[in-house]
Parts: sequence; structure tokens; C-alpha cells
Amino acid sequence: MNLNSQTFSSTRKPKNFNNPEHFIEGWYWVIPSQNLRVGEVKPVTILGRELVIYRGKDRRVVTFDAYCPHMGAHLAEGKVEGNALRCFFHHWKFDAEGMCIDIPCLDAPVSLKLQTWPTAEKYGMIWVWTGEIPQQPLPFVPELEQKECDVTIPSHFVMNCHPNVVMINAID
Repeated sequence: MNLNSQTFSSTRKPKNFNNPEHFIEGWYWVIPSQNLRVGEVKPVTILGRELVIYRGKDRRVVTFDAYCPHMGAHLAEGKVEGNALRCFFHHWKFDAEGMCIDIPCLDAPVSLKLQTWPTAEKYGMIWVWTGEIPQQPLPFVPELEQKECDVTIPSHFVMNCHPNVVMINAID
């Protein structure tokens, strides 16, 4: 077999693993649970996509795309009302499923839905699934199952690698 430099070029990018230009649908942690109080909304960016995350009165964490579909205001500037999020700009209100449930100048809401992202909490972290419907449960770490977890995550970092490389090492 003739192995020339074109076959194993060091400049050739891997197809998937450790390729920062592609990501695999899955669970990714976004912020420590302790950093999101009831009634609080925060901006987060995951895999280059801007999102907002909030905790409603029922303590459930909800994740939406970051921008209001009406005029594009960033929803992290909004206000949590009960279990819903109200945009600060024209005060449109969205329930935890992303449905528009109130427009102040209209008697009936319009049929409009924000992109929502499956969200869960485990091991002291808030996780977001990067697809429509989770195809697998959250990661399972037997040693941590019955323990309270104290998590420290840097507020921002950039790694030139596939997101799964960061995920695999997050528990360490």
C-alpha cells in the first residue's frame, strides 16, 4: 500500500470528532443551577447560538431563542412573570412552551411560538438539548447520583475543539 502525503495530510480536518465547526445533537451544560434564581432571566450562548434561560415561579428552568419575534428585542432584558417571560420592548408575553399568551394592545393573542429548547437540571448544572426532542437521558455519573454538587464554571471561555471534548472533561 502506498501511503503518500495526500492520504494523511496533517492539515486535513477530522469529519466530526474534535471539529469545532460541527456539533453532535446532545445535552450540553450552560450554567450552574445556583446561578439562576426564581424570577431571574439570563442570556447564554451555546455553540454560537444566543439563547435566554429563566426560572419561573414553579422553579422550572426554560430556554428560548434570544430574540423576540416581534421586533427583535433581546429577551434577556425581559421580566419573568409567574412561569412566563415578558419582552421589555412591547411587552409581549410568552409561556414556558414558547407560546405568545399576551399582547397588551390586542384582546386575543396571535398564534406565535418561540423556539424552545429542552432543558433539565442535574449535578448542580442546567443542561440544554441541542435538538428538538432529547434522544437520550442526561449523562449518568453513578458517583454523583446521591450527592449535592457544587459547580464552578468559568463565565466565558473559547476552546478550539469539538464541544463533546469539553463535555467529556466537564465532570473532571
